[in-house]
Amino acid sequence: MEVRRRRVLFVVAGSLCVAVGVAFAVLAASWPGSHKPSGNDAQATSLMQPQTGTIDASTPPPPTGTTATSRPQASAGDPDAPRPNRTTTKTTKATAGPTTPGATPTSALATPETVEIAGVKAVVTGPVLIRNLSTGYCTDLNGYGAVASASRVTQWNCVGGEADNQEYEELKVAGGFLLRNVKSQLCLDIPGYDAAAAGGEVLTYECVPGDPDNQMFRIEADGAGSQIVNAKSKLCLDVSTENGAVGQPDQPLTLSGCGTTETQVWQLQ
Repeated sequence: MEVRRRRVLFVVAGSLCVAVGVAFAVLAASWPGSHKPSGNDAQATSLMQPQTGTIDASTPPPPTGTTATSRPQASAGDPDAPRPNRTTTKTTKATAGPTTPGATPTSALATPETVEIAGVKAVVTGPVLIRNLSTGYCTDLNGYGAVASASRVTQWNCVGGEADNQEYEELKVAGGFLLRNVKSQLCLDIPGYDAAAAGGEVLTYECVPGDPDNQMFRIEADGAGSQIVNAKSKLCLDVSTENGAVGQPDQPLTLSGCGTTETQVWQLQ
């Protein structure tokens, strides 16, 4: 009886051991990492692992539903396209007051130059602005460029250089000098060829030095400036009193008897 009981206990104990062993085997089989992955398992594992390598963040993919396009290049323009027109012609001068004496020529000759005019040699100096000390204006011609012969000489606010036509050269010859406009290449002139009466207009004309014409002038000092005296007429360059507008721009110049009139005093500067 005692022997049978022991056999039953051994059987039960053996069964329990077998059950425990089976249980451990099952757990071991299901534990992660306990077996070498197969090909399919390896592929699945690689898909689950994070991708390595360089990602170009400078060119992000286009949003979903859009197509990536290249950035358009800047246009260089059509070289055959017509250029816009520019209006540069000036027909009249704007009214303005006289400028300060600082408006000086900008293209003065470095050294005097000798030229021949109508068979006469002349020494060229300048250019200069001819400024009236009383009105503050300078001798001027119509417009801003070259003018035709017989154009009237007036006064206007002083503008040196290429911006206007107020610069003159002194053509020095025996007995005096001529005043030649730089842009027009015409000289200050008086109607006719001989002495003129006071009150006549001052014009521009082709330069003729000496006795054949009346374009010769001489300088006589007068205070801070000088009188510009016509050699043949013995009259001084002056501002016309026409219409009582001596102090106004565009007033014509004239010749008058030399005296103490303030408008007869000029500076060649």
